[in-house]
Amino acid sequence: MNKRFAISLALVFVSLCGECSAQVMEEACATNDPKILDLFDATAYMVNLTSQQLTLNSDQTYALTPLVPFTNSPYGPALDPASPYYGAPQAPAGRSAVLISGNTLLATAHTVPFAYIYYAYVFGLHAQYIGGVCHYPDLSHIPAQNVYLASTGSDGQYNGVVLNTHSPTVPGDFVVITLNRPVVGRLPMAVRKSGFASPQDRFAIVSFSQRLLPAKGDFNVLHVDETSPAGIQLANTSMLPGASGAPVYNLDAGVIETLGAYSTSCVYFYLEQNGMYLMTSNCPGAYARTNGPVTTISTLPAFHDADLIFRAAFEP
Repeated sequence: MNKRFAISLALVFVSLCGECSAQVMEEACATNDPKILDLFDATAYMVNLTSQQLTLNSDQTYALTPLVPFTNSPYGPALDPASPYYGAPQAPAGRSAVLISGNTLLATAHTVPFAYIYYAYVFGLHAQYIGGVCHYPDLSHIPAQNVYLASTGSDGQYNGVVLNTHSPTVPGDFVVITLNRPVVGRLPMAVRKSGFASPQDRFAIVSFSQRLLPAKGDFNVLHVDETSPAGIQLANTSMLPGASGAPVYNLDAGVIETLGAYSTSCVYFYLEQNGMYLMTSNCPGAYARTNGPVTTISTLPAFHDADLIFRAAFEP
């Protein structure tokens, strides 16, 4: 899909949806901002190996299965074929994580202990310009250098850094994951260690929204308060259910501020008279909790016991 086609598709979508706002989830091809493109490159898809498979092909690439077409909304009725994502690949489960050092990911935990070895961590699953045309990744031939597992010992058990902030009462739901080898060809993203974001700072989010592949971005996120007792407050976000772990990047400060862990999306499924749904947006959405400040990690005793490479991921 090239930019001209994408713009035409958006205009058709708006006309079909009447008074609905335009879709705000974007492909990586929709921006030339190098910081946002780095965020796409640093965001990994966490393949849940209990419900999906990564099959090794004869050419030593990997195929991601099973995948189904994105033709149904979460509520059952079929999506309207006019939806921009109708028929696109959808996985039954999975989350997002972001690279914060050569071999370390930051993700949402949701549980203690974390099931490190039940995921594969795959990079490069976003649209890219090739020869001036926007192409989706080939999910049946994923390069082996983009596929990683959690670090394990001879017993097959996870042996990496253990740092988990999940708590039923305290805001902050983060986990760090040590990979089985350094990530090749991708820049880690810095993470905020201290201080707070300014309300006027610009934010971007990249996620596998609604388990929709490839990754989508939201480049117009609004920020109101990082010091809120309930956690960071954001609006105008396009995170649908299933987008846990989506990195929220401060374009002005150059740091990851938090991760998507709770649904605060202004994207929803608009019911048409024919009984079908269009995925649309009513941005700006209401302010709501997303996750606690990522700075909670640097206050944990275990943080100071982590290796130097991990600590180097945090801004000074």
